Amino acid sequence: CSTASPIACNDEPSMTEAMTGQVSSREFAASERILEAEVELVLVTRALDDVIAAFARQAVHERLLPDVQDVVRAGTRASLHLGFDASLRAVPGFSAWCDDVDALVDAYALLMGAEEVGVRIATLSRPMCPRFHVDQIGCRLLTTYHGPGTEYLHDQEVNRALLGPGSDGRPDETSGLRGPGVTVRRMPVGAVGGFKGGRWHEGQVQGVVHRSPHCDAPRLLLSLDRVS
Repeated sequence: CSTASPIACNDEPSMTEAMTGQVSSREFAASERILEAEVELVLVTRALDDVIAAFARQAVHERLLPDVQDVVRAGTRASLHLGFDASLRAVPGFSAWCDDVDALVDAYALLMGAEEVGVRIATLSRPMCPRFHVDQIGCRLLTTYHGPGTEYLHDQEVNRALLGPGSDGRPDETSGLRGPGVTVRRMPVGAVGGFKGGRWHEGQVQGVVHRSPHCDAPRLLLSLDRVS
């Protein structure tokens, strides 16, 4: 693992699914692959620290965290600007979780060359985006600290003509959007995903087809976007 990485990872080599434009790795350094023209998704799997995992579980089940949507400047401690109640400092694992959020914000800002980052933290009990879709953004970072992660498809497995209005109102499961036997993939808890959208470098790529997990299990989601 690169010592320059602010995020814990291990030394297993990365695995590239070259035909799909999607990269899976256990090294955070592989996140740089998202800058390659042919790569649309980079998934970095990692085991959350037990202290962070325990805090995230408590935060979800006790609704400790407010839903937050704000813009922070790169190079500052993002968690200090997100309006968390001071009483949270006494909750075991809160500081460690904040450190992880700050590290992800800084790493994302550096990778994207961003001066400002849009941060969203949400505790969810139902799918936020239940239909498969492509975000009309440049590149979004997603991680789920507790609960099921974001679901996605390989590009070769999708009939994009049946996204959105093209489905004529039919559910994704029956519209023909994905062929018979196609597996819906799901990000593991703690994994960090870089998802290119439809506005990456003026439409250079089509963007990753994804959706919220199809279940009602509660989860804690972090989402980052470049603002400027």
